[in-house]
Amino acid sequence: MRARLLTLSTTCLLLSSGSFAQGGYWLGDARGPYATGTYETLWVDESRLEATTPDPADTRRVMVQIWYPATAGATGVYAPYSSNAQLYQDYVQEWSREFAATPTRSLLNADLRDGRYPVLLYSHGGNSPLFTGTAQTEFLASHGYVVVSVAHTDDSAIVRFPDGTQYTRLEPQYMPGEQESEGWSQLEIYRWQKQHLQDFHGAHVEDLTFALDKLAELNRRPGDKLAGHLDLDNVAAFGWSRGGATSFQASVDDARIKAAVNLDGTMFGRPIEQTGSPRPLLLLEGTNSYFDPLNDPEADPEIEELWASVESDWWGMFRRSTHDWYRGRIVGSSHTQFSDFPLADGDVSTERIAPQRVRDITNALLLEFFDRYLKNAAESPMLSGRGPYPELRMVREKSEP
Repeated sequence: MRARLLTLSTTCLLLSSGSFAQGGYWLGDARGPYATGTYETLWVDESRLEATTPDPADTRRVMVQIWYPATAGATGVYAPYSSNAQLYQDYVQEWSREFAATPTRSLLNADLRDGRYPVLLYSHGGNSPLFTGTAQTEFLASHGYVVVSVAHTDDSAIVRFPDGTQYTRLEPQYMPGEQESEGWSQLEIYRWQKQHLQDFHGAHVEDLTFALDKLAELNRRPGDKLAGHLDLDNVAAFGWSRGGATSFQASVDDARIKAAVNLDGTMFGRPIEQTGSPRPLLLLEGTNSYFDPLNDPEADPEIEELWASVESDWWGMFRRSTHDWYRGRIVGSSHTQFSDFPLADGDVSTERIAPQRVRDITNALLLEFFDRYLKNAAESPMLSGRGPYPELRMVREKSEP
C-alpha cells in the first residue's frame, strides 16, 4: 500500500524501452506554421546556494533547453532527441538508448525567426530529464512560442553537467520512517508528505523565477540569439506531474507568469491549495490511475479516503482562485501518457487509450489555452467542452468580467 502512494510523489520510470514506435514522427506529425530550432545550455544562479548537495558552497546550476520558431528556409543539422543522455542516471540512458540520437524536427542552433514571441516555461516530472516533454515543447514552438524546458537539478536524474562538474544529490525524505509511520493510514502518510516537502517543492518554483530573470537579461543583450525576440509581458508555465504542481504554484509566486497548466500532477501541499491563484489555470488529468478508486471496483477504503482528501484540496484551491479555471480528463489515459515515455514503446496496450492520441489531445488543448490567455484568441471550443475529441471531459469555471 505505501508503495502505491510513493509513486504519486516520484515519477515511476521503470518502463521498458520496448521497440521504438514506427510510422510517422514519434513525437507527433501535427505542427504549426513555423520551422523550429533548439539548443541546450547551462545557467548558474549565483544568488542561490545548492541545498541538495553535500558541499555547502555549491550554487544552483540549472540546465535548460530552449525551443523557438526558426528562420524560414533555415538549413543545418536536426537536433537529436537527447544530445546529452550520458549526463543522466543509468535508467534514463537505458530507456533512451534506442532513440536518444534520433533527430527531432528542430534544427540545432538555428537562427530565431524575426518577431516577438510569448514565452512558455516547462517543468518536467519527478526524476525525469528535461527533454521528456519534447512532444509538447517542440509542438508549441512551431505555433509561435519560445518554450524553455527548465531542469530542476535535484529532480532531473542528472549526475553530471556538460562542463564535467559532478552532481551528487542528497536524497530528500519522500516518506516517513518505518518506525515513525507504523500503523499510519494512507491519508496520514499523504499529510506527512504535504508537510515535509515544502522546501523541496519551493526550490523548483525558484528555478522558474531564475529562468525568467535570465531570459530578461538575454532579451536585452545585444548579439544574443534571443535578444529582442521575447514577449515577456506574456509568459505562462506548464508541466507534467510534479512539474505541473510547480507551474501552478509559480502562477502565485511570480506575477510575471500570466497562466499555468498542470498535466496530471498532485499538489502535495503547495501553498496554492490554501490561497488559490489569481491567474488562469488548467488542470488536465488521466483516468487510468492506480490512485483513483473510481477505476477500481475493489478499491481499498484507505485509498478512497485519501482520494476524497485530495479531491477536497483541489476543489478548495479552485474555489479560492479569482480567475478562470478549467479541469479536464482524458478518459482512458494514464499518468505517464502526459510525457514522452510511452511514445517510444511500440507495445501499446489495447486496454487504454493510445499515447499518441493522448499526445494529440494534450497538445491541442495546451495550444488553445495559451493562445487564449497569451495571444487573446477569440475562440476556445475545447476549453468550453466542445471540440473534436470525445475522450476529453471538461469542467469549466469562467470568472465574470
